[in-house]
Amino acid sequence: MADSSGEPSEAAKRQARREEYNPLPLTGKRAHLKPTAHRCNDRVEDVVQGIFKSKWRDNLYPQISLMFECLNSQPGQEPTVPYTHVTPTPPDDP
Repeated sequence: MADSSGEPSEAAKRQARREEYNPLPLTGKRAHLKPTAHRCNDRVEDVVQGIFKSKWRDNLYPQISLMFECLNSQPGQEPTVPYTHVTPTPPDDP
């Protein structure tokens, strides 16, 4: 709602900012959508587990390079090199 000068009210500005940061409403047509994990989530978790569970200075570089290779790859063409610290989760079937 705008005031007499044509400026939106503070409440309208707050609502616009809220919608800007959260564009998907929880109700309506998109209510059936569920958050899904990124396809490279297991690679990131492997790096995090490598930091906390191993002598990461010795063998963390290959895990980091595989993580970035996964992030830069096209869907379905992720690296097939085995994980070091985690068991990968199977993808959700629609």
